[in-house]
Amino acid sequence: MSYKAITTYIDDTPECEAWCEYAIDLALQHNARLVAVAARNLASHLIATDYLALNSRWVSELQERIDKNVSKIAALFERQCEKKGLTRAEVRVITGTPVDAMKHEALFSDLIVLGQYQKYQEQNTNGASLSRAGLQESLLMSSARPILYVPTQGKYAAIADHVLIAWQSSRESALAVRQALPLIQQATSVQAVVVVGKGSQKSETTGDHKALITYLALHGVSLETKILVSDSNPANMLLSHACDNGAELLVMGGYGHTRLKEWAIGGVTKTILESMTLPVLMAH
Repeated sequence: MSYKAITTYIDDTPECEAWCEYAIDLALQHNARLVAVAARNLASHLIATDYLALNSRWVSELQERIDKNVSKIAALFERQCEKKGLTRAEVRVITGTPVDAMKHEALFSDLIVLGQYQKYQEQNTNGASLSRAGLQESLLMSSARPILYVPTQGKYAAIADHVLIAWQSSRESALAVRQALPLIQQATSVQAVVVVGKGSQKSETTGDHKALITYLALHGVSLETKILVSDSNPANMLLSHACDNGAELLVMGGYGHTRLKEWAIGGVTKTILESMTLPVLMAH
């Protein structure tokens, strides 16, 4: 199995080059087409501007600045692709918010690649909000495709030799495993961990473990399983376990507020997005 259509988002933040490099390497590895989406988001500037100060000349000049910046962003991405030797790549400039642009492109993609959660105090010069957290969370909850988040620090191989699955008996977790199969099948070792609270019956997870082992074996994957006992912070335990065991990719479900509250955005999912030390594939 492999991904044949990958989508990423490009902007003028300092971290953009890092996640684009990962997306390019992934596209090369899977012989996939890579689409980079740039948003011409004039509306965000207009909303933040005093209405009385608006005039047609000002709006025209603003639009010109946005267009120039988008062209600059696109050129940087194209140079990255050329340097890496990726020919099946293109930039799509879409007028609208980053979320709307990415949601539409995701319909025709196998995988989305985004950068890690970062907080900013200003706006992009291309009109996109520099709160990438909003893009991350909105896409995770509404996109039809899995999202692979890349940390802002460090370099990571597109092929992960050691994959860690954070397993929960849920639709989201099962979907993440299924959609990560092209990456899981390339790994030399795969481990699934279940994080339980103190006092939980470990035997409750045995049936799930056996079923997951059987399922992945059908896809040629040998799986090791492990149960981790956490006092109160499963996210930190997951990241510590990943680091201690040399994991290079974490696969997990992404949860909303109405499902499994302890794993909700604002809980484990958000903590992972903020503190990740390795690439993380999530599906909702």
